[in-house]
Amino acid sequence: MTNDDQFAVKRRSSRKAVTTGAAISLPQRAEERLSCVVRDVSQDGAQLIVPQQGDLPKNFWLQLDGETEPHFCTLAWRSAQRLGVEFSQQITERRIAERMAFAAL
Repeated sequence: MTNDDQFAVKRRSSRKAVTTGAAISLPQRAEERLSCVVRDVSQDGAQLIVPQQGDLPKNFWLQLDGETEPHFCTLAWRSAQRLGVEFSQQITERRIAERMAFAAL
């Protein structure tokens, strides 16, 4: 089993390979935008190519080209030029649904 296969087993939703532009905005510096490329995306998150990550914080906004609403993201992992992010709203909604299902038992 390859590393990609191992991660696929852990994923909650399937990924879709894409190559689209996006921009990262930091909550404390909303006027600054860092360009990046989205390599794959799912309901829960995305993999980004970010050549100049600098001191990117754990949480930020991601505006995907062609979408009207930005995603609030939490950094899941980081390598030299790539980032894995979780879309925080989807994670929160899933946890609420799981807790409600558990409470109904």
